[in-house]
Amino acid sequence: MALEVKETPTDFDLNNLRKLAENLNITKHFLIGKNNSPKFDQYIWGGSIRLMAIR
Repeated sequence: MALEVKETPTDFDLNNLRKLAENLNITKHFLIGKNNSPKFDQYIWGGSIRLMAIR
């Protein structure tokens, strides 16, 4: 599993993570963001991680 944490994630960050994971034969990759991104929503907001772990 590949994880990348950014202050404010963008589609550029996701594409880079996807390429790195593919080059390393990693099938699962997740982009995590501290701040909400106004034009991009394909990431996990850092504040929701605790809630996800409880479920």
